[in-house]
This record gives sequence, structure tokens and C-alpha cells, in this order.
Amino acid sequence: EYWRIFTAMFLHFSILHVGLNMLSLFLVGRTVEVLYGKLRYLAIYLLSGIVGGIATFFFTQLPALNAAQPVDIISVGASGAIFGIFGALGIFFIVNRRALGAYGNGAIGQWVFWLGLNLIWGFSTPGIGILDHIGGLVAGMVLALIFMPRQGRRRRAF
Repeated sequence: EYWRIFTAMFLHFSILHVGLNMLSLFLVGRTVEVLYGKLRYLAIYLLSGIVGGIATFFFTQLPALNAAQPVDIISVGASGAIFGIFGALGIFFIVNRRALGAYGNGAIGQWVFWLGLNLIWGFSTPGIGILDHIGGLVAGMVLALIFMPRQGRRRRAF
């Protein structure tokens, strides 16, 4: 039932779970959508969610296939996709840090702070799919590099 890797992004455990994911998308997703465009944003979101689900499957289920007992893991939520969006935002800041000047360095510092805080929380809280978070983050960062908007060429004024 590999389709569950995709559909898990659209299921949540509770109203609070949905609410926190929606708040994250509201705060970070809108900026990434403006920076990358609607289609790239959608691709980053969906592909990061899928890669997060694959990472969870790969590191939890595949080792269990060799064992006598399969592992039952319930994985739901859009966290992998949201971490992918967050990773895309960070890559945009890193790639464009010179053009952004002092704002770029501050934005990167804040991005690293919030990323670290979320990863520490994910590692220290039981029941959080940290593999999904890390898989989505890495996928979002790689996709951001692939989908990075190109800057228009500057023309010289003679």
C-alpha cells in the first residue's frame, strides 16, 4: 500500500495537529510561494512530503522486512512537506545572502534558530516522525536549488 506515503500528508491526528501545520504554512508557505511561484511551490511541497514518507518507510519498514515481525508505524501529517517548504526558504536566503545584505544574514540566523528548535523538539518528543521531518527538509533544500528562480540579467547603462 505505497499510496499511503502520499495520502499521509493530508491526514492528521487532531485539530491541533491540523492547526499547527496550517499556521506553519501560513507563516512560511506564503513567502516561499511568492519567491518560487505557485507551481514550484506546489512541487516542493508535494515532493518533499513524498520523500519524507519514503524516508520514514525506508528507515523503519525495510529493516523490519528482514525480521520475522513487521513494524507497525502510524504516520500522518504534512510535517515532511512543511519542513521541505522551510528548507526551500533557507536555501533562498543562503543563495541570495549577498543580494539581501544585512537582512540576508539576519534571516539566515533566524532560519537556523527555528530549524534547530524544531529539530530538537522533534528528536526529544516521542511520537513525532523525525525521519519524515529530516527527509522532507533535505528534499526541500535540494528542490529549492533546482527550482531557484533565475534573476534577470542586468543591463549596463552606457
